[in-house]
Amino acid sequence: MVVALFRVGADVRMMELPVCGYERLMLEEEREIDSRQPVRNHSILPPTSRSIAFRCEALRDELITV
Repeated sequence: MVVALFRVGADVRMMELPVCGYERLMLEEEREIDSRQPVRNHSILPPTSRSIAFRCEALRDELITV
């Protein structure tokens, strides 16, 4: 999904923000995408009480700032 947003030039993609952030970070590290172009996030659904668990504090901190 993230590859399509940056490579193919899709105008809209619907995905969960934490998943998008993780995929974007992994693809950037592998030099698969250049994600310097601006992206705007819009919430279209109400927030939920779900959470994410991390085993690695460094990875958590990187993804939270994405």
